[in-house]
Amino acid sequence: MKKLINDNSGGALVIVLGLMLLLTIAAILAVHTAQTDIDLSFNQVDYDHAFYIADAGLKKAFNELNKDNFWSAGYLEMAFEDGAYTVITERDIPVTDSAFDPITDRVTLRSTASYRESQANLRAVVVPELFYPFKYAVYGEDGILMDNNSETDSYNSDDGAYVDSLAGTEGDVASNGTIVLENSALVNGDASSSLTGGVSVCATCGVTEDVSDAAEPFEIPPIPDSVFTYYESNNDNITGVDPVTSMIYPGPDLILAIADTITLTTGVYYFNDITMNSNSVIILDPTDPDVEVKIYIRGTLTLDNNTTINPNNDPTDCLIFSDGQIVTIGNDTEIYAAFYGPDADVDLGNSCDWYGSIIAESVSMVNTGSLHYDEALAPIPITTTGNMLMISWIED
Repeated sequence: MKKLINDNSGGALVIVLGLMLLLTIAAILAVHTAQTDIDLSFNQVDYDHAFYIADAGLKKAFNELNKDNFWSAGYLEMAFEDGAYTVITERDIPVTDSAFDPITDRVTLRSTASYRESQANLRAVVVPELFYPFKYAVYGEDGILMDNNSETDSYNSDDGAYVDSLAGTEGDVASNGTIVLENSALVNGDASSSLTGGVSVCATCGVTEDVSDAAEPFEIPPIPDSVFTYYESNNDNITGVDPVTSMIYPGPDLILAIADTITLTTGVYYFNDITMNSNSVIILDPTDPDVEVKIYIRGTLTLDNNTTINPNNDPTDCLIFSDGQIVTIGNDTEIYAAFYGPDADVDLGNSCDWYGSIIAESVSMVNTGSLHYDEALAPIPITTTGNMLMISWIED
């Protein structure tokens, strides 16, 4: 019996020792796991720190681009919060536009940051904010006068030609100054001013949509002189104007005699002054379904009675940019174009029909003059606002 008891005691000892070994191993594994979790936690904290350092680098570079749209210096190992970031800029092929050159190209920002043993990589795409000026039928920065049955309405050339019976109510007028409607003038759309008390509507006049004198100011940037200088030497005057004899040097000025007709092919044109005598016509190349013309005028635009520009075609195909102050439109004229002249005072004569948009310093419409706003002009940009927009952001 004693021998049996001794044998059982030995077995129990082995079992106890085995359990102690298992517990020891479990304890070691637990300590190792805990240490790993601690290390991982520290690694995550370090990575998060590196991430926010990289983000700080991106934001600093983004701010620099807003100060200078052509900034490309980047940063190399800039110390920040016990770490450092490096930012490089990558530009696409510059995007240019024959309105205000150049439109800033798209920029990719790559920011790499390190903190202790961790590293983070971020990438963002930044693009220029575009300026869309043709959002109104008529915009006069200093003021608008509509008198004696003058009228605005709208249509969309993408949907077809203007039809009076189907005219829309997007013929908005706006100003940072005064808007005065007299003697049965009618705005088929909104009348908006940023000047308190700036909208005056007579008893026989009408505004079919909203009237506001608390609108946000709408600033129209000047056309840089460098743009006119560039197109003075780089234009399609010689190859695109038919007949060329309509151009008078040393201007060059474009002068159409009574009942003259000229044709412009797709291209960019530069003139000091344009003068169209009565019954003259400027047409866009009828053989080119995709014809697009941009005209730069440094001086005056004078259209005599019964003159026509781009008859019965889309206003989006004919954009006129002016650095001049005087634009005189005669009686019974017909124009299919968009006009942008930040310093121009535009005076529309009797029974003038303008299809498109007028953006100017001031606009006067009298005696049944009409502006038929082409809504297809609204999405056409001509330059940038100077601001940059971050359109995508990703962690590499």
